[in-house]
Amino acid sequence: QTNVWKPVLARLEFLEQLLAEHESTPANGLGLEAVMPMVVVGLNSSNADTRNKGIEVVEQLSAVHGRKVDPFLKGVTSEATKKVVKEKLAEAQGKPPPPKPQPVKRGLPPGAKPGGSKPAPAGKGAGGAGAKADPEPADEVEKVAWYRKKAEGGDADAQYNLAICYEEGKGVGKSEPEAARWFARAAEQGDADAQFSLGVCYHEGKGLEKDDAKAIELWTKAAQQGNEDAKFILGISEES
Repeated sequence: QTNVWKPVLARLEFLEQLLAEHESTPANGLGLEAVMPMVVVGLNSSNADTRNKGIEVVEQLSAVHGRKVDPFLKGVTSEATKKVVKEKLAEAQGKPPPPKPQPVKRGLPPGAKPGGSKPAPAGKGAGGAGAKADPEPADEVEKVAWYRKKAEGGDADAQYNLAICYEEGKGVGKSEPEAARWFARAAEQGDADAQFSLGVCYHEGKGLEKDDAKAIELWTKAAQQGNEDAKFILGISEES
């Protein structure tokens, strides 16, 4: 619990990056109603770095929306923090508006989980109705063979898990191209976890040619299915 502020700071850092690249509008999920609740959480943090990052994001939003940010600041519990925010906003009033954001390539936000570090979801590769007759082996090498058999038969869960094995080098030699290939096989079948992980492969150029446009396309598909990591990457909140 002592480091509960870390994911909040990570999200604020990524939000700051998004706002530097994109306009703050409800249409793209970066409107005040969508982003200010997280900013207020940061402003209420007991961690100084997180509070300071929240203040920086408020300044960004104020440069675009002016005093429209004020109602959201009622949720800030610390009077000292409120005072600092108001002073910062007062200073910003005389500054010229920032230039219109231009899309640029960006890295993964701190705290975002790359495909290989995300454990296979519980039940993936369990084998469906015939699982009792063909249980998943405990041995890593045998498990790879078990996944491969099912993956080659078109089982998306097994394809995803086989990709994880190749990505992490568990039970088989580590191979980014093979990991990307099996993520792609599962993603083609609509597996949201695979879509997210394949997006990371494209974004980082792991096992295939780097392609940020393809990465965003895959993350969007995964986010539409409720994948939390994809929504995190894209800056989508429940309020948007």
